[in-house]
Amino acid sequence: MLWFKTLVLWIHIIAVIIWIGGIFFNAVVVSPVLRKRLSSPNTYFQLSMSMLTRFNRFTKEVVGAIILTGMFNLINHGWLINFNFSSLYLQIFFLKMIAVLGIIVLQAMISIKMMPAWEKIVSGKSEDFSRFEVIYRKINRINLVSLLLAFIAIFFAMNLKYV
Repeated sequence: MLWFKTLVLWIHIIAVIIWIGGIFFNAVVVSPVLRKRLSSPNTYFQLSMSMLTRFNRFTKEVVGAIILTGMFNLINHGWLINFNFSSLYLQIFFLKMIAVLGIIVLQAMISIKMMPAWEKIVSGKSEDFSRFEVIYRKINRINLVSLLLAFIAIFFAMNLKYV
């Protein structure tokens, strides 16, 4: 049974690395480099959309794996202590979940609200091309806030090990 618990924890950690690593790579490496190197906003948008579409293909599955393995890990830990969680453990767990939920909401906002607005500008369906830069900056800020929340969630996750 130990190997199964280890496997589930490993899947959880790998899924977090993929999800948060993708956000980090996009915010800190890809987006700034493309923005500086490409003179055409249309070309920048096309490449960004291609990468985002590819990343989004498996994001739902990765987040689902994080949630399922996280629930298993919580149940497994509860089983070991007869589900007698300390109030400190529950407080830290709750704070971690708020941070994770914040990341999910922010990333959904980019996919559902910002990218379609950006696409409308680039495709010429919107006359207000000055909004391109505004949306670009908002997406970058949202990604940076998501990363901050991710670091907070990871910090709380590490604290749960010692409570």
